[in-house]
Amino acid sequence: MMSGREGRQAYERRLAAVNASLEAAVPSGDASPAVLHEAMRHAVFGGGGGKRLRPVILLTVAADLGVDEAAVLPAATALELIHNYSLVHDDLPCMDDAPERRGVPSVHRAYGCGNAVLAGDALLTLAFEVLGRAAETGDGPWGVLVAELARAAGSAGMAGGQHADLDPDGGAALGLPGDDHAALRVHRLKTAKLFGFAFSAPCLLAPDRQAWAAEFREAGEEFGLAFQIADDVRDAGEDASSLNYARDVGELAARRTAEAAVARCLAVVDRRLGSASETSALVREAVRDMGL
Repeated sequence: MMSGREGRQAYERRLAAVNASLEAAVPSGDASPAVLHEAMRHAVFGGGGGKRLRPVILLTVAADLGVDEAAVLPAATALELIHNYSLVHDDLPCMDDAPERRGVPSVHRAYGCGNAVLAGDALLTLAFEVLGRAAETGDGPWGVLVAELARAAGSAGMAGGQHADLDPDGGAALGLPGDDHAALRVHRLKTAKLFGFAFSAPCLLAPDRQAWAAEFREAGEEFGLAFQIADDVRDAGEDASSLNYARDVGELAARRTAEAAVARCLAVVDRRLGSASETSALVREAVRDMGL
């Protein structure tokens, strides 16, 4: 099993690889249209860029599957571009109206609402350009990857969850598939689907592990559900108009739901990759960081 220090070093190395790939993908602020490109770069790199947890998970699963990092880095980069596009739009006044992101002004505060909308649009489009270029130069089922990521980000995934989250009465959430709590139905789309892609994409790019993709997708979605519940626990005392699972059911019940989701995730990871795998260690460390 990797030590905590080894795990941290592996995380930092993969974080650096993702940042370098993003740096290469996102146009320079010197290139025209300069203001739009500056807004895009502010979205991706402002405030240090964040933990990049989703793409690091993707690279870690790939390492455990024996898939070359260079082969999966485009998928990791595209995933992070889509995550950052979603944050730009989520912060808009018509959505969450957030003044800051990662300790710096949100994109609409720094560049105006119009440029923020366009920056988000451009990041979303750039994600699929990155995947398209990978399809031109590398082997693998890139068409399947494109469809998987689009599904995770679209109306049956992240965007659909965001749509339901905008309804203050929760009626839209109750209309989503499933029979569990309305907030959990939103979380399974808005947050969990992109984590599902992070876990499953390496399987699709591993020639002898494509049959594992569905169960790894489900494992990633369970991790994403726990991730969002932990966020709800932290935010339970804030805006009472937003959906919050922990506020509705209580912190103890919310923690139990999150812990059960983590257990379902690790059951797949440990069975397929082993409890001493880097992925298992990363999931466990992330769970500790969540406060679960």
